[in-house]
Amino acid sequence: MIRFVDEISRQYSNSTVAAAFFKCTRWEEDQIDFRRNCRYHYSCERTFFNGDYPPAVDVLVCFLAIVCYILCLFFTVLHVGKSPRCDYLRRPRRCLLVSGPILLPLLILVLSNGHRINTAFPLAHMGPVLLQLVHLSVLAFATKPERTILYAVIETSTASGILRASIYLDAVILPYHTGLDALLRSTMSGECETCVCRDKPLTVGGDIISYRGLSSTTFCVIGTLCSRMVCGLFGKDALNIIKWIEVSIESIGWGLILKDCIFLMVDPPKPGSPELVAKAAVGFLIILHISQKIYRLALIFDRLYSKRMKRNHIDGGYRV
Repeated sequence: MIRFVDEISRQYSNSTVAAAFFKCTRWEEDQIDFRRNCRYHYSCERTFFNGDYPPAVDVLVCFLAIVCYILCLFFTVLHVGKSPRCDYLRRPRRCLLVSGPILLPLLILVLSNGHRINTAFPLAHMGPVLLQLVHLSVLAFATKPERTILYAVIETSTASGILRASIYLDAVILPYHTGLDALLRSTMSGECETCVCRDKPLTVGGDIISYRGLSSTTFCVIGTLCSRMVCGLFGKDALNIIKWIEVSIESIGWGLILKDCIFLMVDPPKPGSPELVAKAAVGFLIILHISQKIYRLALIFDRLYSKRMKRNHIDGGYRV
């Protein structure tokens, strides 16, 4: 289905009809009785008024996305390889992370104008990849906890920034997904350029693509940030239950971000397309971090099992 959807979207990508459908922000249901085979009749009442930015802006956004990925890849290599530079770069890393105080505001600025970035680097397709980089940055690279107000302010602003980025992304992809559903699962009534007849009601976001920016993944990432902040502020005085909550939410977050990655990768649009390459590159980082965590967890269980076997062996020797 997704391949078919993408073929249709490419077919209409340069037409004014597609632009009217994909950038419609309000669909109005018209009550008509003169068509027996038209159960639901919809027409677009409001669209984004501003046109697209020139391709140069898309190129700059693409460059920003590449920089974000390279930084994520660099810190991933240091983190997975346990390089000594990882501790040395811990403080600069806080500023250079995708979820840091430099890149995250830039991404929020980009997503807030995402409906106009639609030529060389359309955010309706590439926006989810940027949000996944932010999620990955938060889950994989925890900042060193400090019992200071500045630490709490930074973590709180990061959580707020992720929430805003998710809302701005939905403002870009939901009109596109709704228009795609209206274009694929409707028939033109001929009453106007965007007038369509449907057998089922048209819902916000449509029923073809279920991905959302403001999802359970985003809330798990924000919950991980908040639990880390609480543990950092209380330090060693933090209750064990809070630490267990932090670990649990982070684990669920990894599972959800992997689910989103698989969903975006299933039945890719076109082999070799930039969208597929970007999703595969982010998916590689996600799988790398999850594999490392599974490996470390296996080592912990192996050590516990070895200690238990050694203890049983000693106890058995005393009995003899």
